[in-house]
Amino acid sequence: SYLKSLVADLVDEVKSLRSNLEIVKERSVIEVELIPIMDRRRKSIQVLGMILDQITEVVNVKSSVAGLIASGDFLGAVEAIHKARSLLTNTHNHHHIDGDGENGQQQQQQRCFPLGKVVALHKINDQLAQYENLVVR
Repeated sequence: SYLKSLVADLVDEVKSLRSNLEIVKERSVIEVELIPIMDRRRKSIQVLGMILDQITEVVNVKSSVAGLIASGDFLGAVEAIHKARSLLTNTHNHHHIDGDGENGQQQQQQRCFPLGKVVALHKINDQLAQYENLVVR
């Protein structure tokens, strides 16, 4: 009877260990499956951050035009207008994406994003045209 209870306890312990091992195995498989998904999400967030940096640069350049016009620096204003338009039309490369290259080393690629499709920036192009009219006249 002592031997029977000992064997029964050990059988219960083995069942518990198998159950716990199955839970660990499921979690490990799920975590491994999440790695590529999380990597794509990380890259998307990096791209979004670069787009926001580019939008901020457009807004900052556009904001400087009024000050340049007020100070009489019409050439600087025209250059700022041109720079803002080049950022909007995707003809100005300056952002970098870090990616894993061969042997795990980081490499950089230049990348610029088309901001003309961003609805919030539609009025900026109109404002740049108005500034340009002021400078040219």
